[in-house]
Parts: sequence; structure tokens; C-alpha cells
Amino acid sequence: MATLESEVAPILRAASRQERAAPVRAARASASPALDGGSDDVSGCATVYGARASDAAHGGERASSRGTSSLSRGLRLAAATSSLALVALACVALGRGGVAARLGQAVPAPDAPIAASAPRLSLDMIARDSEGRMFLRVPDNPSEASLGAAAEASLGMDHPLGDECESAVRDPATWGDNPAFSETLLGLLPYAGCTYIICTNCDAFVVPEALRGQVKMVHGLEVDECLSLESQTHWVKASLSHGAAVAHAKKYGHASAAVLEEDMTSAPAPYAWREGNFQDLNRFLGAETSPDDPQWNAIRLGYRPVDHESNSMVRCAAECACEAAGSALCYLRDTQCQLHASDGYILRDTMYDYMLGMVSAGGVIDFGVLQGVPKQIVLTPQITFQTGYADEADHTDLQTQLATTRKFYDACMKPAAQARARVEEASHPDEPSALGGLEEQERAWKALTTPETVAARAWEQGNTQPLSAAALGSEAEDVS
Repeated sequence: MATLESEVAPILRAASRQERAAPVRAARASASPALDGGSDDVSGCATVYGARASDAAHGGERASSRGTSSLSRGLRLAAATSSLALVALACVALGRGGVAARLGQAVPAPDAPIAASAPRLSLDMIARDSEGRMFLRVPDNPSEASLGAAAEASLGMDHPLGDECESAVRDPATWGDNPAFSETLLGLLPYAGCTYIICTNCDAFVVPEALRGQVKMVHGLEVDECLSLESQTHWVKASLSHGAAVAHAKKYGHASAAVLEEDMTSAPAPYAWREGNFQDLNRFLGAETSPDDPQWNAIRLGYRPVDHESNSMVRCAAECACEAAGSALCYLRDTQCQLHASDGYILRDTMYDYMLGMVSAGGVIDFGVLQGVPKQIVLTPQITFQTGYADEADHTDLQTQLATTRKFYDACMKPAAQARARVEEASHPDEPSALGGLEEQERAWKALTTPETVAARAWEQGNTQPLSAAALGSEAEDVS
């Protein structure tokens, strides 16, 4: 029987996704593993753990999102809790001083200071009270500058999160087409040993068939119940759901874990990765020479460059200045670039203990914790976006996110990408212009991030509501 081309194409795409990651994943058997899919006998990703329970069994209203996003999270976090620790954390977070040249000038002053907008968290900030419970404190003056009274600063945990909530991490219930997953995202997720989706309505979440055997759902409401988080804020709850994913990946030996939030979408991503982009990523990941000196610790699929969310032009912070590891790969060697949001990322096992320690002591996943991870690969432009927010103070929309990914690229990545293209051009003068190719690539995806283009695409209710993945479809990635 003849096979239609439309029937063959999905099979070929699925095979190519696995093949792209195969050279790097094969390195797990060498002395310098870049990525690992987990042990052969127990993957922890294709096996169901614990009894299945429907989300409805846990009652209560569904949270608006398991994600975290904020421009003023410090104040809202403090207002939502009586914890002195979080009040102090807010004060640290809001010490922005002279913020980022937001003066409306066409070209920011070259010496305009940019202060960090989130606490600079590190493992040495974790302390313990007399009962052994973990809490955070400022390291400069640990005796007097504690982030709150120890008893109130603690979530009550006397150890980093382990497998106590493993029953909340289970296989997906629903498989099928989901336009929130673009071809680019489906091509990148196989680089991780397992993909974890943080959710509150997990049984209704549709997971693409291409990811079968590679995904676990983290039932956030069950994590809340497991850890008795009823009195905690949304951001602490969400952070510990991320922790449950990382704890599972650590237990089952995954050398990297992809984490997605249920309200993410990659449908509006303005740039569809080409084979050359995957080759760039493979070259970078494969360049590691020693496991004792990791080349990378995280890959940020989506983010909110909050310093660039104003209407004014903003100079790139020193912490965010990219090294171009590829035309769409920004490498950040140092910590504290203020890229908020945690809708999509891949975390390496080199950071599992850090992540688990931070969230178990009350740290917020995208407000200090992710910013404390060094050696990040940031996709430019980003490929995942938020479609939800916890409350109006957290409001964001796809129009803002598409505009800011463009601003971040121009300020922090474009100079490095152009310099890299010039070097390639000089090294290979007989080949097509690398700089010309980069400029063509930029024009293609930036055409999809202009206010006029975004406003013309499927917006409902006057740009006040986030676009749904279903409404967007996947045509936004067609830049050919």
C-alpha cells in the first residue's frame, strides 16, 4: 500500500529530533558526559511511580498557573505572608538603586549603572535554626543581617527536598497534538534525560506523541499537600514543584532535566531552528574537556528580561553580556543576569543540589534561584513564552514578551553574534557571507516581533488577555 508523504513526514521529523541530540547524548559513556538520558535499567521517565489520582480528587480551585513571573515579586511576596524572612528578601530584591538607564534617551549613557533586581542567592546563604530547620540569610553579616527570624524563615524542612513527594510525579494521562509544542521545542527536549511538566490540571494536559516515554507530570497540588504548603504563597509552592521535578531527576540519574510549566507555549516563537542551530549547540556541548570543569549548567528556553520591559532603550547589564556560542546561542558565564520566568529550561545535574537547597529554604525559582546558576546557555530569540500569570500584578502578555526578546537580543547578543560572524567570514572567505546570513536571519524573525505584526495576530479583547496556544497555531515559526 502506498504511503502518503503527509504520513511519512511526522515519522521523519521524530527520527531527526532524536538524531540531532544523539551525538551529544552518546558522550555520557565517555569521561566527559555532556548529557545523560539516565540509567538503562531504571530510567525514571518511562515508568509510573505511585498510584494515579485525578487532579479533582485533591479539591480546591485550580491555581491560575504553576508558573512564576514578576516584576515586583518582592513586595507582593512580602504582602502575602507574615514571614519576616520574605519581607527582608523583598527589601534585598528591591534595592535597585539607579535602575538601568530608564530615562527615555535614545541611546543610554555608556556608564549608566544597572543594579541587580533579585537577591544574589548562593548555597552559603542557607543556615539552620536551633532545631535544624533550613532558612536563608544574607552572608555579609550572618549574625545580624538574617533574612528573618529562623523559625519564621524556615519552611519547616530540615533537609533539601528528596523523594518524599515522588508519588506526585507520574506519567502523562493524555497524548495527542498540542500546538504549544513547536518543532524547535520538540527538537530540543530530547537533549534532556527527562522532561518534567509542572501542572495543576495535569490529567487534561495534552502531551505530544513524539515525547512518549520522555515525560513526567509533576502534580503541583499533590506536592503542596505532601509538603503541607497550604499557608505558603503561590511562588513558594510553584518553586517546590520545580524542586520535586529536580529531586526525581536526581534520584533516577538523569544528567539533565527539562522543566516546562503548563502555561508555556512555543507557538509564537519568532524563529524556527534550522539544522545549523542544532549543530552549533552540539559543538558547544561537545567541547567540554573535563567533567570537573563543566562547560554549561542550564539552557534557558524562555525568560523575561525584566530590565528591558520598559518602553525606553536599556543598556545591557554587564552580567547579561553574551558570548556568542552560535547565531542563536547566548552564553552567560557569570551569574545574576536578571532573566526572570521559569516557563522552560534544561538544568544539568551539576546544579541539582543548588536548586534543591535553594527552594527547600524558601527561595523563589525565577527570582534569585535561576539567576544564581552560572554558565547558562540562553536561546536568542527565546522559544517558550508564558500565557498565564498569578495575579494582575504579575501581568504579562505575548506582545510584551516578543518585544523584550527582541530588545534583549539587540542589547546583549547582537554585538557578540556579529563579531562571531565576522571571524567566521574572515576564516572562510570563499564561503557565503556569515554576516549576511546572520542579518538575514535577524530580519526574518524580527519581522514577527514588531508591534504591528503582533497586534495583527489573533489578539482578542484588546491585547488585555494572553494569547492561547490554540489560537496562535504554529505558523509564527515559518520564516522561510
